[in-house]
Amino acid sequence: MDSIIENRVKRLTKPQIRFLQELAENRYLAILTEPSEELGEWSGLDNFSGKPQAKIIFRLKDDGFIFFKQLNDFNLRWDQCFISALGREVLYELKR
Repeated sequence: MDSIIENRVKRLTKPQIRFLQELAENRYLAILTEPSEELGEWSGLDNFSGKPQAKIIFRLKDDGFIFFKQLNDFNLRWDQCFISALGREVLYELKR
């Protein structure tokens, strides 16, 4: 890993690592991005231990450990959360 990534990894908190581990197990998480009364509502938070806070999720996104992919369900736009290749690499390194 290069030094920039190593610095990001060193800043990871236990809740962030736990979230990455659980997301890597193909747990579902999405946020509603269609303008509606439920805008910003999360679907799938119950699939995660400790109910991760939005700031944890978006910090991981900003650091490149996760990404969102748009999908449409029942004519509503959702952004589903996935672990990135970098996130998987970090988990691999943490296991070593």
